[in-house]
Amino acid sequence: MISEPSIRKAVEDGLSGVALSPGQKAAILARCRPEPLQVHRRSAARRLLSVAAVFAAALVLSAGVLATSPELARQLAVLGRQTLTFLQPVNQVSEADGIRMEVLASMRSEDTAVVYLTLRDTTGQGRVQETTQLWNYQLEGAAFAHAEQVDYDPETGTAMFRLTGEEVQSDKITVQVEAFSSGIEYYPPRSTGWTVAELAALQPAPALSYPSLDYGWSMLNGQGDEALEKLMDANSLPVLKPQFSYTVEGFDWLTVQAVGLVDNALHLQLRQDEDLGRFSHVNLGLQRTGDEESGMAVLEAILEEGDAGFSSGVQEYVLPLPEGADPAEWTLCASGVSCTVACDAGWQATFTLEPAHADRTGTCDLDTGSWQLDQVALSSLGIVIEGHGELYADTPDLTPVVTLKDGTQPEFISSSVSTDGEHIVYRMLFRTPVDTSQVAQITLSGQPVVWN
Repeated sequence: MISEPSIRKAVEDGLSGVALSPGQKAAILARCRPEPLQVHRRSAARRLLSVAAVFAAALVLSAGVLATSPELARQLAVLGRQTLTFLQPVNQVSEADGIRMEVLASMRSEDTAVVYLTLRDTTGQGRVQETTQLWNYQLEGAAFAHAEQVDYDPETGTAMFRLTGEEVQSDKITVQVEAFSSGIEYYPPRSTGWTVAELAALQPAPALSYPSLDYGWSMLNGQGDEALEKLMDANSLPVLKPQFSYTVEGFDWLTVQAVGLVDNALHLQLRQDEDLGRFSHVNLGLQRTGDEESGMAVLEAILEEGDAGFSSGVQEYVLPLPEGADPAEWTLCASGVSCTVACDAGWQATFTLEPAHADRTGTCDLDTGSWQLDQVALSSLGIVIEGHGELYADTPDLTPVVTLKDGTQPEFISSSVSTDGEHIVYRMLFRTPVDTSQVAQITLSGQPVVWN
């Protein structure tokens, strides 16, 4: 029997912990009441049925994947019930080279989108692992994106990733993953056992060239960096000519092509192959025997890019010695990252994001120095701070402190700042979505946000 008490009990049981966003409320009411609601005494039973229909629709909309797909909810259970209530099912699959990518669900808030996807090796080769890292991925329709692995199931060999895209301009979005690597191992700085004098003796009179370095270079700043920059600007950096080919033991992707001491700086020329070398990297430095690193600058010049891009190709490392240093007292040290699996078949899926808007907007009386804060927007995914003016390095720390009604403070998983020279945007994303109705206060540099 349908009665008001029975409907209320069903609603309370079904909607425990579920909240409607303003947009969802408006959508439900617009659908259920296309015309102004006129109440007549003789239509009480019909009104009760209408109320029940409204709450049933609310449950479907607010519970996200919990209500629409129990199997999908099971796959995403590791994210927690709070997160599941915000997700919308996607269920798009792309398979290539025996790797299955499944885009499970997404959510959107303002111009930020979060997408959850999984990778699984259907051939049983175990190429997808707990250390798997995505490469050359993007959310087409977003200005930029970043990815991280959030779960791994060893029984099925399935890795789950969260892709976050910012500055999303379109409701239709395409997830693209071009490659991934697995078997990743990080190596902390340690001595190679070779002194600079021993390395220099391998090639006492190195042959040199002076290329234009069209592929670019990077610098670890320290003592001697100004002298190196002058050489780069004048296209007069001496570079070794290849003399031999020595594959580093345990790192088959890395080959030493030349070594020499030039103008009180150790030069090493390395080649990384176009397989594992694309996703691996080595960092070099000098240290006095038994002491810490030298503090000298390190230059990495790219002499030749591999056809596959990434980190493959030929690089020359230039490591200056301190003035008056004895090469026999200084040792080459190395750190880096290596992998055992590389796969680049390419996967993609296209779907439509549901539109979303900020739950609250406000402002904050805060002296930001060279720019003016215009608006603070709060959504389930995070906080966006917008302003105008010029952004300098000494701007105050604007990391928000969010306090919920129960006294807890949700964590942020990422933050970014962008500017076009006038418009300034800070974005801070919550580790897990937040029920904004439970937010008691937000402060910026100790100053409270005042909501509109």
